[in-house]
Amino acid sequence: MTYGTQYKAIYQALIDTIVATTTFTTTNTTGNYIKDWTGITYPTCMVRPMKDRLVTTELSGALEQREARFKIIIKNTGTGTKTDQDTIIDYVGEIIDQIKSSRNLGLSSVSAEASDEDIDYSLSTDRSAIFYYAIIIVRVNYVRATS
Repeated sequence: MTYGTQYKAIYQALIDTIVATTTFTTTNTTGNYIKDWTGITYPTCMVRPMKDRLVTTELSGALEQREARFKIIIKNTGTGTKTDQDTIIDYVGEIIDQIKSSRNLGLSSVSAEASDEDIDYSLSTDRSAIFYYAIIIVRVNYVRATS
């Protein structure tokens, strides 16, 4: 399996794992970049590849141990209450619990293990709304056969 095919399979498997939660579905979870937020249903979840690095090689380079990192961005609207903040924390919990229950992301063609690494929370305002954000960094360790 080529590098591109394998990496894209891991990326899609992470999206599919998130879609398996109660809150996030194919209508509000995407790997696409959202340019226009008009008509978006909240909460929304975007998954972005961040980094992929070689950790080690074995068998004269025939096997690579690699580490991919992805950024999961959750965005929701609210009114500024602690309840709104608690809601986004619950969304993060749903995703983390789903990843932990399926560490290999349901992949059979790729030897992979996923885990959450870091979570950041923030909010922003505009004239009409308060937006709550959570950013989850997910690490996926995987093995790639190079020959």
